[in-house]
Amino acid sequence: VALDGSCDCDTGFTGADCGTCDANYFNYPNCDYCLAATTCNDNGTCAGAGGCNCTDGWSGATCTECATGSYYPDTDGDGYGELGGSPVVSCGAGPNYVPDSTDCDDSDIDIHPGADEICDGVDNDCSDSVDESFADLDGDNTADCVDDCIDIDEDGYGIPGAASTCSIDNCPFTYNPDQEDVDVNGTGDVCESAEDAGSDADAMTDAGDDSSAGEAGAALDASADASADASADSSINEDAGSANGDSGSMGEADPLLLDAQVDSGAPSAVGLSVDTPDCGCRTVGSRRNGFLPALLLVGAALILGRRRASAPGPNPSDGRL
Repeated sequence: VALDGSCDCDTGFTGADCGTCDANYFNYPNCDYCLAATTCNDNGTCAGAGGCNCTDGWSGATCTECATGSYYPDTDGDGYGELGGSPVVSCGAGPNYVPDSTDCDDSDIDIHPGADEICDGVDNDCSDSVDESFADLDGDNTADCVDDCIDIDEDGYGIPGAASTCSIDNCPFTYNPDQEDVDVNGTGDVCESAEDAGSDADAMTDAGDDSSAGEAGAALDASADASADASADSSINEDAGSANGDSGSMGEADPLLLDAQVDSGAPSAVGLSVDTPDCGCRTVGSRRNGFLPALLLVGAALILGRRRASAPGPNPSDGRL
């Protein structure tokens, strides 16, 4: 029944309960029923006593237009929305909703982008990597602090990690799948037979074994100076005798002296010419051409002098002086 000739009551409502149809309600042939005369324009529906339910894109008591956005659930309240969560499009973020969707674990407030990475086998910072800043000696993509077995030489045996569940390697740095240990001393035969096994048979160069031979699978320690630095030291003699090839001081820098022994002994008394700038080889006209004859004359004079000294002198008893 049309009360005022402009609209009909909804089914189930008669008489004055229909109220008055005007511009505040939807322009439909049948007016929506409201007990209170709330102000709802064409962008909202009557919510009953107290207000309006606005359609998407509208807000406020009179359903005015607003800027909409997508908001994602933030269950753990860390300010980062659920990665892959379903967004809600609305005029503003409601409780526990944020405009972000990068939280790889929205159930843990300590896991989100930018969080500190700790060694626990979990991607704490949502970087798609786990424990990436921690050591992984055996390269199995599991950090040592959470690895159950650190198998550096990949022979199936290793050093017990966080969980002591692996078979202990008796030579951890040398491939040794058979783990042979004939003398049953806990050290694998491959370590004991390796060159320069050192004092601990770990198949690594020991800084304290004073050996220049190096150990199997390790860098050569050329210095024999208790340091695996592979560098030679000036303190190492170059021969087994008294000659020192790098620290001589007598006769090696003085052009007038000759150190005949090439060691710390006194220089030779034989003089050298200093007017020849080359290797000292004889040349035609060189003053060295007369050196040998002069030396022979000196030698002959010395021999003659010794003979005269050894000849018997005059004997006073025979009357001759």
